[in-house]
Amino acid sequence: AIIGESAKLFTSSWDGECKIWNLGSYELETQLVSQNERIRSLAATQDGSKVALGLHSGKILMIDLEEPSKVKKIPGHTDVVASLSIDSTGERLVSGSWDRSIRIWSLNNNKEISSDKLLTGITAVKWAPKDEVIYSADFSGTVTSWNV
Repeated sequence: AIIGESAKLFTSSWDGECKIWNLGSYELETQLVSQNERIRSLAATQDGSKVALGLHSGKILMIDLEEPSKVKKIPGHTDVVASLSIDSTGERLVSGSWDRSIRIWSLNNNKEISSDKLLTGITAVKWAPKDEVIYSADFSGTVTSWNV
């Protein structure tokens, strides 16, 4: 994820690491997370203050960059969290998983707001620009729009 005009790049990988890079100097700024589980998806708020990581196990890690050592684990999915997207306000996160569920979370308290189940695993989720619709794609190749 590239964050606005801050020239910062957030990266994650299957080796369990999440890093922040400076795009001006191409230097590593910080390593946010280093753990023993594959990171399958990443989303950041537009201002770069929070990062969500979707794990292979189905957990979501929330990191507030003001307190990066206090990583919050959000349970809910039972399989790979394949995709994450944060709305433009930075208040809601949508997650899509191979467990066939789409879940919307409040980033104010890390609680689930709503969820729905599809017929097959989710491969991608994305908020529309005005945060009124979520788009999802699944293993069948179907793209679905969800009014929020």
